[in-house]
Amino acid sequence: MPAAVAERMDGLSASELKDDLRILAQAIGRSGVEAVFDALDVLASEREDFPDFFQVGVLAARIAGFGLTTAPEPGGDLGVYDEIFLAGGGAGR
Repeated sequence: MPAAVAERMDGLSASELKDDLRILAQAIGRSGVEAVFDALDVLASEREDFPDFFQVGVLAARIAGFGLTTAPEPGGDLGVYDEIFLAGGGAGR
């Protein structure tokens, strides 16, 4: 575990530590220990204020599923939703 993570966890109250460990355990259950520890390394090295463990879970899922270097798929065209919800169109629809 990165030193920044251990230091952060050492300073938590018992209830905060319990919550963070529960979130980490869930992330490990979904993505595996290696992906979670890789995510911890990445986020701890990129941020001075260590991110919350929800961010770790999301990044770990990406690492386990696609890797960090895989470009995202383009997905569908959501322009119609932009038109309706962002441009104020569709009030009478």
